[in-house]
Amino acid sequence: LRLLVTGPPGVGKTTLCKKVAEALPKGAASGFLCHERRNEHGQREAFDLVSLDGSSRGTLADVHGKDQGAKVSKYFVQLDELERLSFPLLDKACNSSEATPRAFIFDEIGNMELHSSGFVDRVRELLTCPDPNLHVLGTVALKGRGFIEASKKLRGIEVVEISPADRDAKADEVSARFLAALRGADGQPEAQPAAPSTKGRRWAPAAQAS
Repeated sequence: LRLLVTGPPGVGKTTLCKKVAEALPKGAASGFLCHERRNEHGQREAFDLVSLDGSSRGTLADVHGKDQGAKVSKYFVQLDELERLSFPLLDKACNSSEATPRAFIFDEIGNMELHSSGFVDRVRELLTCPDPNLHVLGTVALKGRGFIEASKKLRGIEVVEISPADRDAKADEVSARFLAALRGADGQPEAQPAAPSTKGRRWAPAAQAS
């Protein structure tokens, strides 16, 4: 099962991934999520990457960060921190010899992360890894070129676009699919009238979908 969640900024992609991680058995998933950091006035000033187990944290981008030659909007991308935290987790997921089903959850494929070619290469390897025991859930920006666009077209990748109206229902469906995959089932969602199956759909932006 290889699934990418997309949607506009702030729609709840990270929250969906967090809910799925919490629904899985303890120790069944590894990976990292991206969290906003706000100052004492409630203004967003940075994004932090945090491993699922909470043991590792790094700054992805910061308005006050050092200039490493990569900037998105007002944020200086901290390439050294991005690579320090994500590379070991991605490498371990792709090269594991575990024979039991496991999940890897990551957040996200976006303009900040695309400044690291090593990150792009590792995520591409993760998404196309032939290991049938590795089930991957990630997030990807709704709009963008380069690997943002290309990742959605990789062979075997399902893309699920969420909105405020359906994000909770889709979080439940995705959780059920990953639980089934970890049990050795095929990840096919059970029939749920309130949350139609996303499996097998050809993705297109919501405004263009038939």
